[in-house]
Formats: sequence, structure tokens, C-alpha cells
Amino acid sequence: MKTSSPSPPPPPTVVICPGNGCSQIRRSNWYGRLHDFLTEKHGIQCVCENFPDPLHARREIWVPHIRAIAEKHAPDPDPKNIILVGHSSGAQAALRYAELYPVHGIVLVSATYSDLGDAHERASGYYPQPNKTQKKYP
Repeated sequence: MKTSSPSPPPPPTVVICPGNGCSQIRRSNWYGRLHDFLTEKHGIQCVCENFPDPLHARREIWVPHIRAIAEKHAPDPDPKNIILVGHSSGAQAALRYAELYPVHGIVLVSATYSDLGDAHERASGYYPQPNKTQKKYP
């Protein structure tokens, strides 16, 4: 009797999370080139679409938006079978998403740990991040 081995899981879907200020994501920075490289040269499903609230990239808008993309585009359907590629504010959104939901992987490009003194970054709601395990000193 021949036993069949389980089929391998489908490859993860890549989701490009842009930096703030990108209203035409496929024409901004390197996002469109990465999308084309992954889809055309390697046959990897990649989502490269405009994000809402592109100027401020607000956390309360972007994290749910990433979740909606994951639920719509991830294979199997398994919303954790995604790889987030986050750039700048998109890197912060990817990290905040991963605090709430499992992911296959994350690639961070030009991630920051502060708002860099920029009003748009501050308005996004990613900074400062309270660290509940870190002791506060006077």
C-alpha cells in the first residue's frame, strides 16, 4: 500500500508596507521593482497596493489594513502565512502588526525607534512605545 506524503504548505505571500507619504506605491522608491522581481521572476505572490492615510500612516489605520490584506491574500487561507516587508513607517506598522498577529517573517528596511523629531512620524502613533518590562528610572 502506497502512502502519500502530505503536500508542502503553499509559499507565503509577501506584503509590501510602504513608508508614509507614498500615494502611488508601485511608483515610489523600490516597491514596484521588488513586486515585479518577486512575481515575475520567482512566481511569488506579492501585494503592493496603496495604503490608506498615506501622509500620516496612522497605526490605528495601518495595522487593521495589513490584517485585511493578510486575510484576503494569504494562501490556504492562513493569514499568518505572510512575510511583511516594511519600509520606514511601514516597518513600524509591520512590527506593531506582529505584536498582535503571527507572521511567517518580517523584513525591515530603514526602521527607526523614534519619531526622529518629525511631526508626521509623531502623528502616526507608533512612538513612543511603552516597554512594560523595562524599569522606569527617575
